[in-house]
Amino acid sequence: MWWRRTLSTGRRCLGCRRNGEKGIWSFHTRPICSAPALPAGRITALQALDVWKRHFEEKGVTEPEHSSQYIIAHLLGAKTMEGVEPQRLTEFLSKEKTEQVWQLCTRRLSRMPLQYIIEEWDFRDLTLKMRPPVFIPRPETEELVELVLTDLQKDPGAAEAHQTCLEVGCGSGAISLSLLKSLPQVSFVVTVRNSF
Repeated sequence: MWWRRTLSTGRRCLGCRRNGEKGIWSFHTRPICSAPALPAGRITALQALDVWKRHFEEKGVTEPEHSSQYIIAHLLGAKTMEGVEPQRLTEFLSKEKTEQVWQLCTRRLSRMPLQYIIEEWDFRDLTLKMRPPVFIPRPETEELVELVLTDLQKDPGAAEAHQTCLEVGCGSGAISLSLLKSLPQVSFVVTVRNSF
């Protein structure tokens, strides 16, 4: 069971896996950062974006603009701010949307990865669901998939022949899923890393 609690020292344990007395993973704690007060009146998406960008900067959250943009775009039904219709950015958010922005951005204050907050992430041409303990694929992994595809395309017979790929210690499954989408004729065997 994923365990979260506030300790008496004012620190929070996020994403710690408990297993008996010792637990498998050590407890990594972060100071609890206070969120800005929920606005008394109505607020637009652009205003919320500005509030949270500045607050993330003040609290030392990495990529403050990037974080606030992804969270707000996600709540407005888009993947990026460029995907949000311009008039929606200047419309007032409903009370529920404002509370959702504050809730998700507060998670980011505790240094929860953005991918876990919005619960999805794009990998090449796929959108993967992201929840702990699934490993978040890195951009370098996309480059690896591109190299494998380029290598297979150099040999015209390789694409036609029945091949089997083995992915050992699979994290999110992004490599196999992405290759399978591009090479449906290839069979994949995946072994999952068991950390429980």
